[in-house]
Amino acid sequence: MSTVTSVSPPKAWEALMKGNLSWTNADIDEWFANFKGEITAEAKQLAVGGQDPYATIICCSDSRVLPNVIFCEGLGLLFVVRVAGNVIDQAAVGSVEFAVAFLKTNLVVILGHEGCGAVGAALDATEADKGKYPGIDYLVDAIAPAVARAKKKYDLATCRSECHAEAMKENTFSARRDLLKLSPVCKEKYESGELKVVCAGYSLGDQNVERYEEEGERSLSNGE
Repeated sequence: MSTVTSVSPPKAWEALMKGNLSWTNADIDEWFANFKGEITAEAKQLAVGGQDPYATIICCSDSRVLPNVIFCEGLGLLFVVRVAGNVIDQAAVGSVEFAVAFLKTNLVVILGHEGCGAVGAALDATEADKGKYPGIDYLVDAIAPAVARAKKKYDLATCRSECHAEAMKENTFSARRDLLKLSPVCKEKYESGELKVVCAGYSLGDQNVERYEEEGERSLSNGE
């Protein structure tokens, strides 16, 4: 089995941003040729022995949001947890706890994205919609607090795109709070500074990843 190494949160974030810059700047044909070149027989064989991810990514199930592509990373380097609307439930928490406690990832990125359908459904949800799709109802209810905060800033009828973007951003903050509330090990490591939980958004238009920060949030280097 491969040896699990630990990468500091600042270095992990730097690597992610470097990869995203490669993705946004590259000629697509050239980029895919290089990416394909990284998935060598040797890399595949190493993956058989275990994984050694340096970051955990919590993102949406949307087929346009592919962390290993967005961040230009190959096999075994990112631990990815995917659920529509990047909603945090017990299954997601268990996945993150495994990555943090056993794979030693010290950076968790909660990645929202432009045009998120789950956020859109929560924006438009009415009581009359409930009951037909219980699973979707669960997602909508989980995203509802973020939507409520967004609607205080923007009128949905006249500023839909701004309201959607704000709700997506607020939903990443909600996900971080839910993760730290539901996971004692993540909360302990976060409060000690060993673990960083970064909120970010992915633009489908220009493919950039932007970090979101709440007021009073500690920097990535704090606690090191």
